[in-house]
Amino acid sequence: IRSFNYDAMDPASGSALFWFVRNSLFFELKLNERPDVLLVSYDSFVLDPDGNMRAVCEHIGFPWSPHLTAHVAPRAPGNPKPLALKPEIRRLCNELQDRLTAAEQGGREQGVGR
Repeated sequence: IRSFNYDAMDPASGSALFWFVRNSLFFELKLNERPDVLLVSYDSFVLDPDGNMRAVCEHIGFPWSPHLTAHVAPRAPGNPKPLALKPEIRRLCNELQDRLTAAEQGGREQGVGR
């Protein structure tokens, strides 16, 4: 992170690097090892709002109700045009996204409340 030239960085790469730093905390703080943490991505949530909200409610011991997601329209993740990022930043973000996706899937496979 310190090796990047921030003065020469474009806004998209700067934003992506911020995303990387912020989301890296999930692993640095070992949140992936805590049974009281349930990782749910935005894309997963909007794909199946009811199913994901049920999982969140079960995880925290809160009763699920349809009104919790009544305002969320299920939709498939979009396929946005890729941002023009510095290659090293794209690599960092892609690797972290893969780790986050694997952690989210692993949490689902282990079951809510692990």
